Amino acid sequence: MRASSSSGCRGVGRRTGRATSSQAGGAILTWKGRDIVTNAPRIVAAAEAASLTKPLFRGVVRRMPAAIVLRHGE
Repeated sequence: MRASSSSGCRGVGRRTGRATSSQAGGAILTWKGRDIVTNAPRIVAAAEAASLTKPLFRGVVRRMPAAIVLRHGE
């Protein structure tokens, strides 16, 4: 998933994901043409992030220093 910035830099194509800041503490993620409102961002250690991912990605996520976790908003 790619993040869009205020400069308008975005991924290209219908299936490209992007994230935009909606307000402090939240974001709107666009994934496969659907907007998903999120809130309550928090930074977690790699071990916790790995436990939240699909098994296929756990090895890669464990090697990251940290990850940002977002919760589905209303």
